[in-house]
Amino acid sequence: MGKSHRNLLKVQKYAQKYYQVNGHGFTAPDLAQYMDTWCDMSEKTVRRCLEEMVDEGFIDKTEVSQTGFYVPDEALLPNPEESDMYSSDDLFW
Repeated sequence: MGKSHRNLLKVQKYAQKYYQVNGHGFTAPDLAQYMDTWCDMSEKTVRRCLEEMVDEGFIDKTEVSQTGFYVPDEALLPNPEESDMYSSDDLFW
C-alpha cells in the first residue's frame, strides 16, 4: 500500500472519529489539529485527502464564510468495530 493511500485511510478514520466525538463537521485545519495528537500529517496532506474524499462522495463539502466545511456521510465511512482496515490499536473510542 502506497503512502498516499495510507494517508487517505488515516484521514477517513480520523474524520469519522472527529464526527462521532463532536457531533458536527469540521474544517481542514480543525481536522489536521485534531489528528496531530495521534499522527504526523501536514494540513496540506489532510486537505488533499479530504478533497479526494469529496470527489469520491465519502464527505460533503460546503463553503461557510469562504472556508470549506466537511461533513462525513457516516454510512460510507468504515466502522472500526466491523472493518478489517483497523487493528486493535486503532479502536480508540
